[in-house]
Amino acid sequence: GNFVARLRDKGILSDGESIMIAQEIKILTQIFGTMESIRDTPTVPFVYFQFCNWMALVYCLTVPAAIATHDTYYTSCSLFSFFAALAFLGINQMGNLLQEPFGLGPNDMPLERWGQVLEHELYQLFPGFKF
Repeated sequence: GNFVARLRDKGILSDGESIMIAQEIKILTQIFGTMESIRDTPTVPFVYFQFCNWMALVYCLTVPAAIATHDTYYTSCSLFSFFAALAFLGINQMGNLLQEPFGLGPNDMPLERWGQVLEHELYQLFPGFKF
C-alpha cells in the first residue's frame, strides 16, 4: 500500500493504476490469507479417521455377501464386489488426501511455490519493493 502510494506521488503511476494495483494486492493477500487459514485448520481427529477406515474395510468385506444373496453367479458376484469395493476405497482415499491440501505430497496444493511466484512477480512489478 505505501509503496504504491509513493509511486503515485512521484508520478510513476496514475491514480487509476494505483487504485487497480492496490485492489489486486488486497485480493491476492486475502486469497493467501484464506489458504493459510485452511492450512492451519485442525484436521479430523485420528479416532474419526481410523473409524472411517475400519468402516470401509467392514463394508468391503460384507459387500460380497450382500451381492451374493441377489446374484448366484460367482463370477459376476466377485466382479460386482470388486468394483463396489474399489469405488468405496477410492472415495475413502480421496477424503484422506483432502484432509490436508497444503502439504508436500504430489497431490497437494503448492502454497509455498505460489507464494514465491507471487513474490517474484511483485518484485518484477516494483523493483524497489521490499517486505
